[in-house]
Amino acid sequence: MFSKINLYLYKNYINGFIIVLLIFSLLTFTGDLIENFRKAATKDVPTDVIFELSIYNFPSLIYDTIPIIIFFSYILTTVKLIRTSEYTVLKSSGMTNNTLLISPSILFFVIAILFVLTINPLIAIFHSKYDELNYTYIKKTDKFASISKNGIWLKQENYKKNVSSILNSKNIEKEGEILNNFMILEYNQKGSFTGRLNGKKAKLENGYWILYEVIEYPRYSDSNFHKKLIYNTTIKYQDISNSLISPENISIYQLNDFINLIEKLGYSAIDHKLQYYSLILLPFLILSLVFLANSLTIRLNHNDKITILLTISICTIFIYYFLSNLFNALSLSAQINPLTSKLSVPIILSIISWLITVVPMKLNK
Repeated sequence: MFSKINLYLYKNYINGFIIVLLIFSLLTFTGDLIENFRKAATKDVPTDVIFELSIYNFPSLIYDTIPIIIFFSYILTTVKLIRTSEYTVLKSSGMTNNTLLISPSILFFVIAILFVLTINPLIAIFHSKYDELNYTYIKKTDKFASISKNGIWLKQENYKKNVSSILNSKNIEKEGEILNNFMILEYNQKGSFTGRLNGKKAKLENGYWILYEVIEYPRYSDSNFHKKLIYNTTIKYQDISNSLISPENISIYQLNDFINLIEKLGYSAIDHKLQYYSLILLPFLILSLVFLANSLTIRLNHNDKITILLTISICTIFIYYFLSNLFNALSLSAQINPLTSKLSVPIILSIISWLITVVPMKLNK
């Protein structure tokens, strides 16, 4: 594992990784910066905020592309070793293709583990700051909902009563459309507390809540019971879904607890589960892409043109993205569970790499 040959291979593949990482970093940051300038064009956003948005979003973009970075790092380094005849020398010394595959596999597997354990918490912090700036300057709205151990909290306006209110519930149905055992705290325009409502059930309609079995506690008068009460609101169903904490804003160390929390409240956690299993299985996804890259370069000779290899590699990446998006969509539509969705891609890629490597050898025999 730490022989001179392996150390030499580690050095070459690390150098290749750094080169490809820098190239992708430049491309993704520049592209995101241009996109942020486009979004902010009509919203009078300060230039320094636009750069902050791109900086805070950059680590998340790198996470999305790290499998592709490693895929092309392997191809770039292997082509270099073949072109300089170093691979030929290594094979003539008795090393097989499988032996030469061990070093980059270990290296990139370790990089993936380190990325998940050390870089991911930083990504969560940066992406959280990105979301705050995005809501403030681009979307120009406040987040309407948040989740804690005490349930879901919704901030809303009731223009009919001319009050702002905070709605809390510890039990959710239909992902926020129905709230059980709720409480509403009301405040006037000066921020002073004006009253409270406690009820058994609240159902969200277009522009209002239907409250059932409600006791109203005005601050300066006696309480009242309502079998059914219409309560105006500015909240829409989409606002609740969109305002909840993004999976990218939660580190891997907190993600599982958060999933248990929102499922306990009655909210769907499919997005968060997909993110969790994506992080857990990232090293195995990286390995499958390394195997796939190896299968594409295994029969490359010293004088072969790499144009065809690059074309096939790019097509392979499109296949990878297609499979990823397909299984994510199947999971989001509840046709398969998130774990199966994230396991399927590396398994399929590994099978494809095995077929590319083994089938031509059997046909030649």
